[in-house]
Amino acid sequence: MPGLEFAGEVVEMGPQTERFSLGDHVMGLVSGGAQAEIIAVNERFLMPKPDSLSWEEAGSFPEAFITAHDALTTKGNLRPGERVLITGAAGAVGVAAIQIAKVIGAEVVASVRNSETREKTKKSEQMKLSLQMRCKTMVLMTLSLN
Repeated sequence: MPGLEFAGEVVEMGPQTERFSLGDHVMGLVSGGAQAEIIAVNERFLMPKPDSLSWEEAGSFPEAFITAHDALTTKGNLRPGERVLITGAAGAVGVAAIQIAKVIGAEVVASVRNSETREKTKKSEQMKLSLQMRCKTMVLMTLSLN
């Protein structure tokens, strides 16, 4: 069964479940099977679904944000005041990385491949972008979140 990301409601629990209760809304990331109607998942692979996210948003959230968080914090050890270059800033992982880096307190420089993508990214409700430098094949921007 295909699928890595999912969101749903807890309908059954094992005897050692500690973090969630029946009826809780959760989301998560697994190595496969997430497109099934019902999936059995160890609770360590789950996180609460924020009420502010729709089911569709929650079902597409985990992989991008877990990947970005792992790259920036676990692998990159990003700290407040440091500068980070986010390539592919218009993609899901790039957008997640920008938000995580800003929460950490880093200065973000982001790149997108073309001007059309740059314009779409600049119009995002979550980000205000100011053009810092434009190269022939890459656009760099300094970002600040609302």
